[in-house]
Amino acid sequence: MTMKIKILVKSVALLLSLLLACALAACGGEPVEKSYPPEPSGAGEATDFSYDDINVTDYVKALTYKGLQVSAADGASAADALWDSIYATAQIDSYPEQKVSYYFDQIKKSYMSAVGGNADDYALLLESRGITEQTMLEQARQMVKEDLVYLYIVQVEGLELTDGERASLFDKYAEKYALELGRPKSYVVENMSDYVYESMLYD
Repeated sequence: MTMKIKILVKSVALLLSLLLACALAACGGEPVEKSYPPEPSGAGEATDFSYDDINVTDYVKALTYKGLQVSAADGASAADALWDSIYATAQIDSYPEQKVSYYFDQIKKSYMSAVGGNADDYALLLESRGITEQTMLEQARQMVKEDLVYLYIVQVEGLELTDGERASLFDKYAEKYALELGRPKSYVVENMSDYVYESMLYD
């Protein structure tokens, strides 16, 4: 059973970490309502977060992911060291701008939420952290690059989860994301099953 690649874990983790850090730091320790991953928009409905309409080879022109010899630095995992080496080889000439815009909007929304939507406070928050919207745009492009590298490997190698793997690991991953998002497990099961399955694949 081939999985549709709708969301990619590396960038999910980056953006979720950003949202949590922003919420806590900018609000005196009071977390704000998290808007990511996005609320489900309805069964089968496409969103800007989907890569279903993207031909990855239009963007990834070169990538080396086989035969790499890596060594992990102190405190780093071998998996992270391998990923960093693969990522460094990626040649990407252009980016799907609608995906870049999606990530940029989510990053900006996280900062705006942290200051209650006040534009002046938003500007002050960015200034206090030495961040500009150009910085945020570059971060969004990095997230898309990570997505493209993952997607390229999955498509070229034809990676799939077996039905047995999907069944045996689902509860473990559903519990993990329910905890991270502050949602009940039932919410994850009902609304985020594709996300959970894709998390298994990329891990």
